[in-house]
Amino acid sequence: MYTINFYIAIYHRTVETVSFEFYTIFGKEIPVASRKLAKGMTEHVIQTKKPLLIRNYIRRACRKMGIRPHGKMAKCWLGVPMLYKNNVEGVIAIQDYKKADLYTESDVLFLQSIASRAAVVIANTRLIEEEVKRAKELSMMNRIAHQLTRSLDIDAICRSVTRSVLQYFKDLNGAVMLREK
Repeated sequence: MYTINFYIAIYHRTVETVSFEFYTIFGKEIPVASRKLAKGMTEHVIQTKKPLLIRNYIRRACRKMGIRPHGKMAKCWLGVPMLYKNNVEGVIAIQDYKKADLYTESDVLFLQSIASRAAVVIANTRLIEEEVKRAKELSMMNRIAHQLTRSLDIDAICRSVTRSVLQYFKDLNGAVMLREK
């Protein structure tokens, strides 16, 4: 399979963005900025949860489907969703800028096979990241609860709680305010 122009895009459901973790053009890795979901080919694959193979006349095919391609126009494009438990984790796409009719249905099947395995890894990585975050949050709450039971001084408690919360949320400012009668 001709993969000199290839990318892996990760879909972030909660913020409705796509980040391009790996992107090559003519075999050279290039940085591509994350973006909000739009009407591109990657987003079409995410929304339909189905492979998209456009063998030629990409501009015309995209117009018919209501897709607005991003970046340099390819001659042939194939993108498949990375699906895990019916959730799209991202998209793997290959494209060619010089030749039309380069990819076939067997390429779709092969790329889907790779994408399904990648989706499992991505989903498991996300679960681990969530568990680590949850463990840090529980640790912070446990630390605060422990500190609350060590002192009866309101000022000391407020300083301690504020310090603990700000250690966890490093980029924030914080304050504890008490309401008096």
